[in-house]
Amino acid sequence: MDSIKYLDENIASTVITLTSEDLHQIEEAYSKIPMQGDRLSEVHMSFIDR
Repeated sequence: MDSIKYLDENIASTVITLTSEDLHQIEEAYSKIPMQGDRLSEVHMSFIDR
């Protein structure tokens, strides 16, 4: 039943607590990533806010 053991470990790994400092560091790193292109195609955008 190793797979159950690993499943329990994987589920437990999703339980995390981020401090405000953690969130600040994530936000800072994310802000340095250049964004390019549209998020959705023109066709997909036509379905939003009809």
